Amino acid sequence: MSSPFNPAPSLDGMTGPGVDALQQLADLPVAAYCRHIDAEGRLVAWDAALEAMVGPLTAGQGWQQWVVPQDWPRVRQMVAEAVTTRQPFTLNYRIQRQDGRVCWLCDRGQVTSRCDDLTLYLTGVVFELPDRVVAPEYPASDVTNQAIIRALPDLILRMRRDSPLYEIVTPGNVNLLMAEGEILNIFDVMPAEQAHKRLHYVAQALDMGMLQIYDQVLFYQDQMQHEEVRVVPCGGDQVLVIVRDVTDHRRAEATLQRLNQELETRVAERTQALQASEADLRTLFDHIYAAIFIIALDGTLLDVNQTMLSLYGVARQEALQRSFLADYSGPNNAPEQLAQAWQQALAGDTPAFEWQAQRLDTGQCFEVEVVLQQVTLGQQQVVLANVRDIRDRKQVECLLRESQQLLQLVMDNIPQLIFWKDRQSVYLGCNRQFAKSIGIDSPEAIVGQRDAELPWTPQEREWYLRCDRTVIETNQPLLNMLETHHQDDGNQIWLEANKLPLHDSEGQVVGILGTLQDITERKQAEDLLREQVRLSTLRAAIDSILTRGEPLQAMLQGCTEALVKILEGTVAHLWLLDAGQQLLQRQATAGYPDTAPPLPDQMPLATSSLGQIVQQRCPYLSNDLSMDPQMQAPWGGHADLVAFAGYPLIVEDQVLGVLAVGVRKLLKPSLQGWLALLANEIALGIKRKQTELALQQSEARLRQQTHDLEHTLRELQQAQLQLIQSEKMSSLGQLVAGVAHEINNPMNFIYGNLNHARTYIEDLLQLIELYQQHYADPAPAIATAIHTIDLPFLLDDLPKLLNSMKVGADRIQTIVSSLSTFSRMDTATAKVVDIHENLDSTLMILQYRLKARGERPAIQVTRHYGDIPPVHCYPGHLNQVFMNILGNAIDALEEVMPRHPHPQLQIQTAMDSQGRLVVTIADNGPGIPADIQPRLFDPFFTSKPLGKGTGLGLSISYQIVTEIHRGQLRCQSQVGQSTCFTIILPQPLPQSPAPDHAATLPGKLPNASDYLQS
Repeated sequence: MSSPFNPAPSLDGMTGPGVDALQQLADLPVAAYCRHIDAEGRLVAWDAALEAMVGPLTAGQGWQQWVVPQDWPRVRQMVAEAVTTRQPFTLNYRIQRQDGRVCWLCDRGQVTSRCDDLTLYLTGVVFELPDRVVAPEYPASDVTNQAIIRALPDLILRMRRDSPLYEIVTPGNVNLLMAEGEILNIFDVMPAEQAHKRLHYVAQALDMGMLQIYDQVLFYQDQMQHEEVRVVPCGGDQVLVIVRDVTDHRRAEATLQRLNQELETRVAERTQALQASEADLRTLFDHIYAAIFIIALDGTLLDVNQTMLSLYGVARQEALQRSFLADYSGPNNAPEQLAQAWQQALAGDTPAFEWQAQRLDTGQCFEVEVVLQQVTLGQQQVVLANVRDIRDRKQVECLLRESQQLLQLVMDNIPQLIFWKDRQSVYLGCNRQFAKSIGIDSPEAIVGQRDAELPWTPQEREWYLRCDRTVIETNQPLLNMLETHHQDDGNQIWLEANKLPLHDSEGQVVGILGTLQDITERKQAEDLLREQVRLSTLRAAIDSILTRGEPLQAMLQGCTEALVKILEGTVAHLWLLDAGQQLLQRQATAGYPDTAPPLPDQMPLATSSLGQIVQQRCPYLSNDLSMDPQMQAPWGGHADLVAFAGYPLIVEDQVLGVLAVGVRKLLKPSLQGWLALLANEIALGIKRKQTELALQQSEARLRQQTHDLEHTLRELQQAQLQLIQSEKMSSLGQLVAGVAHEINNPMNFIYGNLNHARTYIEDLLQLIELYQQHYADPAPAIATAIHTIDLPFLLDDLPKLLNSMKVGADRIQTIVSSLSTFSRMDTATAKVVDIHENLDSTLMILQYRLKARGERPAIQVTRHYGDIPPVHCYPGHLNQVFMNILGNAIDALEEVMPRHPHPQLQIQTAMDSQGRLVVTIADNGPGIPADIQPRLFDPFFTSKPLGKGTGLGLSISYQIVTEIHRGQLRCQSQVGQSTCFTIILPQPLPQSPAPDHAATLPGKLPNASDYLQS
């Protein structure tokens, strides 16, 4: 079997169901193809049916050249999706035959590949859709109309008689994902019942030649939507179908209908009893289509029917109380028209006229047709008014007019200004609002004009032409542009402009569509808001400056600088009143130009303009400095200053000064109010600052007095303690000297006789030894005595006893020597002494505190004495320093016992490179906290518990070292590790006599009885 395909590149080697289908469909009334997957869709193979459908084909020819350009992007997108998903596809699009005719094709295909090189191809079939019609091309003159129609919110369709196909003119805001110009089957997008209903109204509109209106309900995304459908014949067998979403309107109508029904029900229930006797007549009367008024010849309303009550929204009782001639007429009626018709009815005529009626419950106005006729009811002549609601008729008439002038009506009722031009910026039309804005009578008058012929300024013309060229050249809209216009009355208005390109059916730019909207009120509101924010920022800045706590002049300078910074183009001055001299003194200035004449620092109240503000105690405002005779230099001397505002600074009826502000533009009332408020706040800040300064001065005086009293009290306390300590030191010195003397005399006697006693005892011991050698067998009595006294032990122990007595005597002599050395501490003259002797004597006095007692370990003392010469010092005072520092060190070590198993004291002496004596006393105690160290040498400061220290020990030591010896006393401590005191004394001492009070400086000393304990 021969292949029906064109002998282009063969399909041999291609696999897949697509190729099999291509072979099977070759004999069917469809056309088969195989083409490359590329941008042009180049053909690989095809059958004769495809050539019969489009014309002669060649291998490698692009399928794109046959597809209508507007549809090719959809074809390319579908092919791309098929390549990605490898799923079959179906797509409807248009092609243009070789003879120029356009037809719709249905393309069904899928992606296949060759076995040898795995190249991807697109294979499938196409067949013509004879029932689909092609949307007509619109002439270039209708491009503007099409652009405006596309801007409408309604869905507009084009249909033919008895055809289920429709073309989308514009999709509007309806929830349909359909492209403009696409032709679809109505049965594919809505239920069959609604589709048949649509076709019925299409046929009815064509048969009657008039507008048909009906409602339909559809469901979009599970939401019920009410739509109003208008079918308008537009020539031949075509109609335009306009679909509008009226969901909200129908809901409102349903609510209103329900309320009307409830009202009618209540009225019917209340009138049922009264209508029983004339039920038949009333039934006919009430069910007449028209509203009926029965009116007496004097105008009294006798009766109305139910239709009238429903039409006018009024209860029967209220309706009969009103006047037909006065109460049921709308506001737009001419009063003489009804009066004239009433007179005609009274004369026997039957006038008929259209009238504007008004519902009494809602105030809604509507059109009615009124016929007045005089008749006889019973035996009474009455006028029967037959009122028929003609709103439906008027609506139909309106729709007919809309069908003729739809585009112009739409444009004329849009609040924006709309115009459109051609590519040469020649106006083709506009709406009435735009025509009115430029001062022409009708939109037709603008046709053919250019911007140069309209009342624009040269700058505006240049701007408009530049925007037109940009839109045409770039094919991009310019949106949300701001423009300003100056009206004939001098007012400036703001407009928001948009310019969009207009395209023809081929997508070429043929013109420009422009819209303008007046946003002056919005801009004015934005400017007012910015002004409020700016002034609020200024107030916040002033309040922040007033509360910083700066000096008065710095505070005032900050206020003026804030005024100048935030109120651009401002000069600000602050003057304070000197009431005694009747002067204003300038305190702060900002914004004053350097080139202007210098400002005076003072202004007299009597002769200056600012003085008048103070004297009159009220603000002075001027919006024209150049013409103000009261404003003298330098205020009126600046050509760039336009306005001036001066405010007196008043607090509690006291004038404190003046705030003067010059600005380079007119002072608005809002700014004047803010400046007055800021002047009041600045006045309060000045008053508060002056009060604070007075209070600070008062507090300073009080603090100075308190400090003087405290200093005097400390001096008195120190003098008292010094007197007490001086007495203690004097008594102690006498006691120590006396004890040393009384011990020394008998001690010298004992010490002197010990050598003789040793000689005598040694002689006796030698004699006894001779007796033992020559008389080995003593008499019994002697042997008994020898045994009793344990002579061998006595002979062995007696020399030891003598040695022990010698050691004790040496110890007593050492203690006496130390006491003698220490007793010299009250000496007030400088001497050359052995400093090591003084240290040792002090340690001897404190020996009892260094020994172990009970569970408390002994304190180990390590001496590192350097090789130093005798030292020039006040030995008594220096011993007092050693006693205080060593005593405090022992106190500190006792605080951590017995937790501290190895308490130590280390004493070191040396001479530094400058020839100064350096004595270091260190302990390994708990240390001194860092926050206490700066206060160690303050008088009366102590870290010890109450009763264990006076706080004068280290203070007196500091005075002795620094004032008497002109040296240095330092302390270094690490908490938990150690404390080290360093004494540095110059050698020799400076030539200055010791102060008179040096001999009476108190120190930290133990009781006299403690010195004698061993």
